[in-house]
Amino acid sequence: MVAISPLVDKNAYLGIHISRNRITANLAYSHYGAGRNYILTDTVRYDEERDDISDQQFWDEYFNTLEESFNWEIVQRTGNTYSLVNSVPFSDEGKGVSGVNFALNYTLPKKIKLLSILHTYLPTAKLTTTDAKFYLKILPPIMSKLEYDELLYLDADPEKFDLYRLDLTRDKLGAVTPKLLQTKIHWDSKDHLIESINDKRLKAFASVDVENSQVVNMWANFLIRPTEKTEDPVLHDLLRSFLTVQSMTMFNNKKDVFAQFGQVGRRSLFVITGRLASLMPGRALVLGLLDGLQMRGSFDLLVDKDHRVELFGDEYSRGINAQDYIVPRSVLASSASKVFVIEVPGRKGEKRVAFTGEILSKGKKRDVFALSPELVRMKLADNSEEISENIVLTGKFVKQAYVEGLSEEINVISDLEKLPIDSVFMDARYKPVVYGPDFRANISKLKQWMGE
Repeated sequence: MVAISPLVDKNAYLGIHISRNRITANLAYSHYGAGRNYILTDTVRYDEERDDISDQQFWDEYFNTLEESFNWEIVQRTGNTYSLVNSVPFSDEGKGVSGVNFALNYTLPKKIKLLSILHTYLPTAKLTTTDAKFYLKILPPIMSKLEYDELLYLDADPEKFDLYRLDLTRDKLGAVTPKLLQTKIHWDSKDHLIESINDKRLKAFASVDVENSQVVNMWANFLIRPTEKTEDPVLHDLLRSFLTVQSMTMFNNKKDVFAQFGQVGRRSLFVITGRLASLMPGRALVLGLLDGLQMRGSFDLLVDKDHRVELFGDEYSRGINAQDYIVPRSVLASSASKVFVIEVPGRKGEKRVAFTGEILSKGKKRDVFALSPELVRMKLADNSEEISENIVLTGKFVKQAYVEGLSEEINVISDLEKLPIDSVFMDARYKPVVYGPDFRANISKLKQWMGE
């Protein structure tokens, strides 16, 4: 009888991402024989000015809480004390992991001390720092496996924005040469970040009165006492405006990073991670990126709320040659959105159809269309259900509307073997998009753009 490798039978792997003020843990479990796999996620806020995460006691308390949250044995114990020697070897669901990966953002203060503590705490854990060298190593294999030619990767927290542009070029023999470009914005203090609400550019994009003391206090409280979830429309609007301004600053500072992205018929992927990815609703996120980065053409958008690309991307790209855990594509990302930026000729006040098509799902057809001047979202599948078949969107741009780099007709297939598409955004607003001149006008314009 041939023995089955535990990596292709059942297994579990823990990835922990550490950024400024935030720790995100993902525990991925797979049982291939039973067709069962899932991922558990936990996010902890800490205050970098008060909490010393380079202290051993911090990690004692962290893993104790994490085990209770996941109901999973992770670290070896002697009585009620951690042995500080190793993780519990994986044996079954709820008991042990085959490996632990710490990914530390390169901007962390006391990073060297923290690496030393973590190495002492769990000597067998994998320790990585997410800097430009890290992305240049892990992103090209992921892109190749998912069949993308170019990628924008944005790590967006209020305190810092790091954006990487990666292009893959192939020679006549098929050898791949990656090219990496980078741009960033880092705030030097929380006080300056709070004062950013007075930026005239933020006021120009907002649809709330940022001179109102209640709005100012909300922004300050959000930055001083960060939250991981919010349904407040005022805060959503402030975050959309902030994202737009930060993105526009990066675009103006280094336009070569964004040159022709999504516009020349290449397969393009935009990944956004960090706190803004987890806090903002989909349309607000898309609006902020499109208008801030002045994007054109078409691309796939992956919203990575839990830093899974950084934590699981390397093992995912290795496939069955993974060292610790064979990562299913669903662990890296369950699905993505497709974004089309439509160029619509005509008068700006005119309502008109810019795209017409149909969605084929589960043997049924559904007609869809994009009406200018709106940002239309078309759901290919119910978000509450996992995509279990190849869904197809077909259609064409009409009345001289077009997308840079594409033909008049499009055919979008939600490919289960790659990165399934669960929704399509079509930006049919007239270009250039104009905000203002004040928040009252923006209220009206946003309602029009959202089709409300």
